[in-house]
Amino acid sequence: MKSLDHNPDCRCAAAPLARVSPSPLLPTGGMPIVALWPTGIVIYELTMMGAILATIVTFLITAGLPRYTRRIYDPEVSHGKILVALIDTDQELRAKLRQKLLEAGAEQVKEIA
Repeated sequence: MKSLDHNPDCRCAAAPLARVSPSPLLPTGGMPIVALWPTGIVIYELTMMGAILATIVTFLITAGLPRYTRRIYDPEVSHGKILVALIDTDQELRAKLRQKLLEAGAEQVKEIA
């Protein structure tokens, strides 16, 4: 208990544990206070629960769910078209990009609001 002497709160919290654990007055019938098999089962179950929760969280993060931002999509992408998206650009840059894409042979350039 020397390491607990500097903190009275910690000393008060650890006092019941220090009193009960080595106590010869606690009637356990020759058995340990903490049984290994039931403790092992609880630890195993908690480990499995942690593994399942970690798998679910990893799946959600990898899948990008839930998605809080608006998804940029055009149905024509499903038919083999290519989507080039710009977000929050000024009008001058949009006009230059539209001109460059049309010069490069783009079939269609449209803006999605």
